[in-house]
Amino acid sequence: MSEAEESQKNIIRNDIMKEFEVVIAIPEKKEELVIGLPREKIQQLIEIIDSLKWDKKTLIRYINYAIRLRKLEKEYGKSYHSLLREYEKLTKEEVKTRYMIQQLQEKRKRIEEDLSIYMSQYNLTLESVKKISSLLEALREHGLRLEELEKIVRVLQEFRQNNYDVDKIISIISKYEDLSKKMDELNREVSKAEEELRRLQLEKNSLQEIVQKTYGHIKNLEELEEAVKRLSEERSNLFQEISKYREDVDSLRREIEELTKMKFDISEVNKFLEKKRSELSSIEAEIGELKKTLSKLLQVSESIEEIIAKHEELSQNLRKLQNQIEEKEKYLELLENEMAAAYSILRLLQDPEGGTVEDLETLAQYIQKLIKIKRGEAIAQKSLEPYFLEKTRRLIVDLIMPYVKKDFVPKWVFERIERELKNLNEKRVMLEEEVASLRRVLEEKSRGTGPTPAPSLEVKPSETRVELQAIASDGSLRELETIGKGRKARITCIHCKQSTVVALPSEEELEKLSSGNFKLRFKCSGCSKTYDVSPDSILKRIRGE
Repeated sequence: MSEAEESQKNIIRNDIMKEFEVVIAIPEKKEELVIGLPREKIQQLIEIIDSLKWDKKTLIRYINYAIRLRKLEKEYGKSYHSLLREYEKLTKEEVKTRYMIQQLQEKRKRIEEDLSIYMSQYNLTLESVKKISSLLEALREHGLRLEELEKIVRVLQEFRQNNYDVDKIISIISKYEDLSKKMDELNREVSKAEEELRRLQLEKNSLQEIVQKTYGHIKNLEELEEAVKRLSEERSNLFQEISKYREDVDSLRREIEELTKMKFDISEVNKFLEKKRSELSSIEAEIGELKKTLSKLLQVSESIEEIIAKHEELSQNLRKLQNQIEEKEKYLELLENEMAAAYSILRLLQDPEGGTVEDLETLAQYIQKLIKIKRGEAIAQKSLEPYFLEKTRRLIVDLIMPYVKKDFVPKWVFERIERELKNLNEKRVMLEEEVASLRRVLEEKSRGTGPTPAPSLEVKPSETRVELQAIASDGSLRELETIGKGRKARITCIHCKQSTVVALPSEEELEKLSSGNFKLRFKCSGCSKTYDVSPDSILKRIRGE
């Protein structure tokens, strides 16, 4: 082959290669992002920023409040929903606690008012109560009772009213009793000596007969005569001592008569003391009846010491509740701060233009922290993005619900409060009437006019009705003619202890029933049991006897 042909072939080959040129492209190695985020995360972040319209302030607020939510959940180890539920639970408990505190404060106020009224009525102060308690303790230490002290004081007052020297009378009476005891002992000794003298006289006579019959010695008779003389001298000495003691007793009796200006002996003094004891017992019985009436009117059996103890106990409980409320308020304050942060997130989402410089600084710090995490210079935290949108939606609902709930009250709560308010109003009215009646009784007692009849209580429609019938001695029932025309009284069932207000018949009909040996039969609607009451007892209570 010639050179010309080869050159031509090369030209043709070159043309063909130009037409079918193959370009081999070697792909360059992709550069990874500096932050080291996966492509899916970056895509989600871009979508979120797109939804925020690439507003820098909105993005800063979003990241700032996301950090706060993350810190809150990390600090308490719970989700935001669980914290919100706990906050609602504590809010409910706070309402209940405040309601209980209010009730206790009202009860404390009532107790303090009753105590002040009671102490003002009897002119009592804390110092006088302490003195009385110390006096009672001193009496207990010496084995005495208050009744014995009252008896002694009454006797001494009566002596002083008659201008007697009490100390001198007591000393003379004690001396008189000692001398009377000595005189009794001497009388017993005299009687024994007389018996001995009679016995010796008999022995003398018997000995004289024996001597005269058997021996007839004069010396024995002389000795016996000397013995008789000696015994007679002893007898005369005893009689002299007895006469001396009698003179002393007579002188003491005269002194007592001069002091008391009345002639009496020990038996008369005993009679006088027995009379005073009987008067004292009658007065004590009247005091006991007055205490019973007062306890029935007041329906209070506690003493002043018990009331003070209850007051201190309620004060301690109130202080404990206040401490608990302070602790809960601190915890609620912390939760309220976190709720404020959540509300600020919502405001940021709603109003992107409302961001502040502090929010931007916090967002810049958070972004720097994210850069360090992506570079591996800091520990990465658990991501919140997968469930953040759903959580935000639920958060908005949970934040709106408390404001909606405030406009509505559950039916059972409303009914319970209404019942309690109704019961409290009824109790308040009854207590006011009882206090007014007690004041009237105490005023009339202080004037000495005797108690007035118990005040009538109005029968309310809400009170429990009690059936009232008259029953004869043979068991036959009789309807009351003037039922509702008399006074009203509060009756306590002896079976179920339920207190109800009953309208009684007139006093005239009660007197007729009492003269006919009738009894009033009450039937309680609470336990459906019956019990009988004498009309005389009702008349006595009405008339204040």
